[in-house]
Amino acid sequence: MRTSLTAFDGGLIAASVLIAVAGQYMLKWGMARAVPEGAQSVGQMLTGSYLVKLLTTWQVPFALALYALGAFLWMAVLSRFNVSVALPFLATSYIIVLLVDWALGRVQPQWYTWVGTLLVAVGVVLVSMAPRQLP
Repeated sequence: MRTSLTAFDGGLIAASVLIAVAGQYMLKWGMARAVPEGAQSVGQMLTGSYLVKLLTTWQVPFALALYALGAFLWMAVLSRFNVSVALPFLATSYIIVLLVDWALGRVQPQWYTWVGTLLVAVGVVLVSMAPRQLP
């Protein structure tokens, strides 16, 4: 049994996570453009005019397509690993989002945010070193 991820495994996980992060940013951008004031309630989100506005703002359908692609890649990851091994890799999306938002000047994380993020990163590295477990 291998004791680490293969390059293919790592690439599959990275692609899935990066596509999911891109989908989040695209969806946020689309939502801000479609409904600048934001939805006041879930009921408002289910109205026909709201749904039409969302679906005609190109970023929203594009984000949903990214989610679909990311989900397809994640299914490939799950076919190769137990959920208990695969799922911690999704935590890298938190790390990526924090770094992107910090680099763009959107957030100024406190020291404890950096420490927590470092702990998440260490946890992901430790999980990646675990023996590969097939479902």
